[in-house]
Amino acid sequence: ADVLPALPVFDVADGEDEYYSAVRSVLLTALVLLATHIGALVYTRRSTPDDEGRDSVSVLLCALTHGLTWARAALLLFVLGGQLETPPRAAGMASFVCQWLITPFAYLYHEAVGVGYAWGASGVASRAAEAAAVLALLAVLLRGMLSLPSALSPAAYAAGGRPAGV
Repeated sequence: ADVLPALPVFDVADGEDEYYSAVRSVLLTALVLLATHIGALVYTRRSTPDDEGRDSVSVLLCALTHGLTWARAALLLFVLGGQLETPPRAAGMASFVCQWLITPFAYLYHEAVGVGYAWGASGVASRAAEAAAVLALLAVLLRGMLSLPSALSPAAYAAGGRPAGV
């Protein structure tokens, strides 16, 4: 009698096809990201006036955001054209992070006056500290505004006037 079950037969060609498809996807994504970032950086540098390097960090962050957004749109075109099966998740997550964290940080950094010197920072670091502190305060404000409707819902009153989880 057979003590061990029969070993499954793997088709090596299928594994190679998946491997080359993944490599093609990664290389295409990297090339699209690089090309769109360079294009966005050139576009952003030419469309904004030179401010003696004062805003170079915010311009670089905006170019990064524009590049990732353009790359995500280009990858979607590649998916619709059949060159890619699915867009990489990393590109989607990077675009999401840029949209909700880096773009607001770049705007706040551009508007910062350098109040962060009270923490011992100076120059770029003080502006970055101020922008990060304001961004954190905005996140707390947004969290409070989003939890307010759930606290005022009829279900909260049925639970004794307290929101769920409190």
